[in-house]
Amino acid sequence: LCPKTQHPRPPPKKASQLLKEEALLVYKGRGLMGFFAGCTCRAAWMGLGGFIFLGSFELAKKHLQVVDSQQEQVKPKAMPVPAVPEPRPATVILAAAPAVPAVPKSSQNDRQLRQLG
Repeated sequence: LCPKTQHPRPPPKKASQLLKEEALLVYKGRGLMGFFAGCTCRAAWMGLGGFIFLGSFELAKKHLQVVDSQQEQVKPKAMPVPAVPEPRPATVILAAAPAVPAVPKSSQNDRQLRQLG
């Protein structure tokens, strides 16, 4: 029973039966052209969207090709790099220590005493 009206509910219909009923309603109301209602607007809308998308794509592709060709003109050709570099001998540079005069300890102490005194 329906909770609001307390009338018995009809049994549920199958989807195929509902589809047939709706198709008959469209055919009776608008004829065969009723099934194609909105096709013109939809085709125009999709055509406009495709024009904008493909047009912007081609414009970007053309722009990138111009930029790429300009970079190739400016860029010098690279020299070929040998596959295996030649091993270099290890060079070790030894720094010479500064020469320090050998001064006896007693003379160093004497010099320090003179500076203090």
